[in-house]
Amino acid sequence: MGASCSSSDTVRSRIFVDREELLKAYPLEEDLKHWHMWNQLDLLDEAAAERLAKFMRTLMDTVVPSAALSESDVALHGDIDLSQVELHDNIHMDWPLNPKQVEDMTQDFEVAADDVHIPLPSEFFSKLVKASTDFYASKPNVINLTVPPDCTLTIVGDLHGQLQDLLHIFKTNGLPSPTNWYLFNGDLVDRGDCCVEICAILFAYQIMYPMAVHINRGNHEDVFMNSFHTFRREVYVKYSSSMFDAFNDFFDALPLAHIINDAVFVVHGGLSEFDLTLDQINSIPRDEYHLHTTHDETLSHKMHWMQDFLWSDPQRKLGIADNRRVLESCLVLIFVQNSFNAQT
Repeated sequence: MGASCSSSDTVRSRIFVDREELLKAYPLEEDLKHWHMWNQLDLLDEAAAERLAKFMRTLMDTVVPSAALSESDVALHGDIDLSQVELHDNIHMDWPLNPKQVEDMTQDFEVAADDVHIPLPSEFFSKLVKASTDFYASKPNVINLTVPPDCTLTIVGDLHGQLQDLLHIFKTNGLPSPTNWYLFNGDLVDRGDCCVEICAILFAYQIMYPMAVHINRGNHEDVFMNSFHTFRREVYVKYSSSMFDAFNDFFDALPLAHIINDAVFVVHGGLSEFDLTLDQINSIPRDEYHLHTTHDETLSHKMHWMQDFLWSDPQRKLGIADNRRVLESCLVLIFVQNSFNAQT
């Protein structure tokens, strides 16, 4: 008994950098050239992780029963109760939350970002995760968001565990408040060392100001992606396997997209290759999607739609093409967008 990985699933080891694209960047903007190179390296990294996740999904389904896998996680990492660790006295929170508590917590995270391994007592953090999960559980896949004239909305891309990036954005654009809104467009976790701290901050502000913090699901808000990157290890070190499960329950509850003022469709990946209406998108059972998990024929097409929204990437050429990162997703551009607008 075993599992195989076909040649088509083999991770590509070569990196192709489009020199012409680099030369098109303004000569003085070295940062832009660096970004082009980093972006291609980043895409290669995601492609490698996605193929590894696919292989391991096959391996686990074929060789290891899910119950045995769960037991092995607990045996290896343990559900360690660290609630009495003295470090918790440095970051203490009480319900109900208030702005000063959250600002003090954020400052503690900033000062000790490289040293604090358990930012909050597990019991308190569990309340934060549960509250945010409940907030989204009853929401549709696509949330209509009307921003009042006296409010500002900032849309934030992938944070990937980089706490300093989040704090810089807050220092530049202001903290979340009833008149200062944020939409975080997925990929909060993996790669960086402070995914847990970022989530704690966003959860706390969302609990205080439900209309000020909004979150879309990204392709890393998936149990298989964040198991093969760094998030799982981070949560196991700072908390436990049960906390990791709670996080992924939250990720499963996240919406796929937001529509801003009936004009702007914000989604993590991109549009689908299919002509879908908003009603069809809202019919997707988003909590049942996980990368490379098989579904019956009734659900498989809806899971394909969802994968498109999480994984599709833009391209310069008109039309649709296969996506190297995930072969089941696509690359899209302008006339597909126009078709989508007509359907909604």
